[in-house]
Amino acid sequence: MSADANSPIVIIGMACRVPGADSVEAFADLLFNARTGYGELPPDRCDRSLYFDPQKGRTGTSYTTLGGVVPERPLDRNLCPLSGESEQLFDAVHLQFAEVAATAWQNAELVPKEQRLKSTGLYVGHSGGTKYEGGLSLGTQIEEALSFIDDLEAFRKLPVEVQKEILTDVTQAIREKRPVRRVDAIPRFHAYQAAALAAKMLGLTGPRSVIDAACASSLVALSQAMMAIRTGRIDSAIVGGATYNNIDNLILFSHSQACTAIDSRPFDDGASGLVSSEGYVALVITTQRIARQHDLPILGVIRGVGTASDGKGRSLWAPRMEGQMLALQRAYSNATLLDIDYLEAHATSTQLGDATELETLRNLAISSPAFSKDRVSADRLLLGSVKSNIGHTLEAAGLISLVKVLIAMQRRQIPPSLRFEQPNHNYDWTTAPVRVVTRTEPWPEQSLHLRPRRAAVSAFGIGGLNTHVVVEEACGGVVAHLKAGGNS
Repeated sequence: MSADANSPIVIIGMACRVPGADSVEAFADLLFNARTGYGELPPDRCDRSLYFDPQKGRTGTSYTTLGGVVPERPLDRNLCPLSGESEQLFDAVHLQFAEVAATAWQNAELVPKEQRLKSTGLYVGHSGGTKYEGGLSLGTQIEEALSFIDDLEAFRKLPVEVQKEILTDVTQAIREKRPVRRVDAIPRFHAYQAAALAAKMLGLTGPRSVIDAACASSLVALSQAMMAIRTGRIDSAIVGGATYNNIDNLILFSHSQACTAIDSRPFDDGASGLVSSEGYVALVITTQRIARQHDLPILGVIRGVGTASDGKGRSLWAPRMEGQMLALQRAYSNATLLDIDYLEAHATSTQLGDATELETLRNLAISSPAFSKDRVSADRLLLGSVKSNIGHTLEAAGLISLVKVLIAMQRRQIPPSLRFEQPNHNYDWTTAPVRVVTRTEPWPEQSLHLRPRRAAVSAFGIGGLNTHVVVEEACGGVVAHLKAGGNS
């Protein structure tokens, strides 16, 4: 057991890049000015001629062209000292995350190969979806893939020389615009690089781990990192999420009819599905003792993390309340259940998913002293979802939501959840213990004489892996404020 086992885990640095916002400051501006970061996907992400069909149920197509993207930009070599030749061997997704991770490290007032920290791990929520991996696989295996042509009678009737010419031309055309493997330059596009590249850039010596838990990935990564700190394996960690949005996501969600062709409307009766988006986020965490020892900034204190699995349910896409309730209960093991001022909800903007999450909160509120009969309707738990601004950033969603909460704490204000106009009819709002924030509101003050400002974030993955994180400001007030410039 670590000597710091009883010292709270604190957040000392953060950075992000999300649709419509290239930094934490820009993200704050987007939130408090109630802007939407997603929109029509560019042609290089969604070729309408090949993949779009407004009719639902068509195999291999998407009925929506909405999505969120983070524009690529030249690598900042001051943060990521990688040669141009080496850069070509890494996927754009991993390069972007490496820069965000380095920015979070800088935001924590740390430097590469930091001597004050003995061992820093890197834990990233990332499924492996990248810009170039699919093209590399196709280019590598195209000859084998073309073997099906031999089954076509018309092809077999062609002269042998013509057959060879066709196969050669098709193979060359496929490989011409796609990355290839060479003996002297092997591309490193696999998922592990999401953690390995950033760790290499910063000279980190701790474990490197990539976690795929669907939409709960980045919060599960946080849970894994905290466990490693608690057991003394490391004294600090960069925890992140990296999601790339391409046509594969749209087709997957379209086949399950889980995405919307209109907009993201969490908890609204007009909610018709999620908007698939991408995003990059990184937090630096350590113990409070270490942060104070080295005079590092403290952005927030993590008071609890709960995880649970739904178990077998009706389908992959149907959430179960039991698993969600268990994750929340575990996050408050040493505190009063739901004793928070604000909840940044998972809220995918699907009718079933949103209603299930709301019922989970109602059932837990019944047994929580935080919702006694004296808690009047005007004092309901405030609720919101950043998915209304930027869509669903999948593996990165949980930590991006946590950044939103930290921004709100720093500003002492809660930004609005957009497009909540007609409440979901599947839920009884008249007796609800929650209220959706529809305009910028001051942070609730009623509990401050008892405890610091406190909030929570939920992230639920398809297949039923649920996570819930409780965070509060440090020492009755956020010690470190957002700094000007960059992602700091």
